Amino acid sequence: MQKLLSTNNPYGLTVATFSTLFGFSGLEHGLFELLQGNVRPDGLLISAIGPAQRFWPHGTETAFTIIPNMAVTGCIAMLFSFTVILWSLFGLRKKHAWLPLMALSIMQFLTGGGFAQIFLSVSISLVACRLNMPLPWWKKHISKRILAAIGACWIALYLLFIVLFICSIFMAVFGFPFGRTQPELTYNLMSISSYLMIAVFMLAIVAALSKQSLRE
Repeated sequence: MQKLLSTNNPYGLTVATFSTLFGFSGLEHGLFELLQGNVRPDGLLISAIGPAQRFWPHGTETAFTIIPNMAVTGCIAMLFSFTVILWSLFGLRKKHAWLPLMALSIMQFLTGGGFAQIFLSVSISLVACRLNMPLPWWKKHISKRILAAIGACWIALYLLFIVLFICSIFMAVFGFPFGRTQPELTYNLMSISSYLMIAVFMLAIVAALSKQSLRE
């Protein structure tokens, strides 16, 4: 675990941290679904945050579920999300660790763990396929000078994504900062931040791989 969750292993630390964040997001979705109680959703697409728990007009948090009960959906979403967190922290050192991570992420999505983050969850699972393995392609096709330049940006991109992801959750749930007074403005800001977050996510992965390849 120490080797994986260390700045000396930027690739492993990035995968473990990002997938853990996605697990916590699923926990949050599941909690709000559980709070809605023993009711039947209108369809496969649901609002994780019900009218009684909503903090601002757009604070619905769309999710997908194959379970026709909100309370059960919430419980199972939290179960899979908690398992994602545990696997991200303790299971990624294993061989082919990306396969269980992929399966858990998909199950989290199918049981109410969040709709918007499925792209990030699946992407980080695919990225994890090279964990604990050499990265010869990078050194063979990219010069060390370019790898060093890209890798130097890793820690800044890594931290920026964490901040953006946490802020996006607060914005989606609580309407931070103008949700009550200017909900449309907050919704537009949330959309812009989502695109920015995806861009930073991809750049952080590339930077982590570049930095990792130089350590081999």
